[in-house]
Amino acid sequence: MFRIPVMANVTYKGTPVYIQHVNNDSETARIFPLGDSQKEHTVQVSDLIEH
Repeated sequence: MFRIPVMANVTYKGTPVYIQHVNNDSETARIFPLGDSQKEHTVQVSDLIEH
């Protein structure tokens, strides 16, 4: 099955981010600022804001 990625306007502390992966068990997400994939880190899903 082929999955098409869905782009949403999401921010973390006011910075637009790309969500690399979501861990439902720990309610965390691997994210990085748009345009800077070298700064990937894990955050709580509740800290993300979808616009």
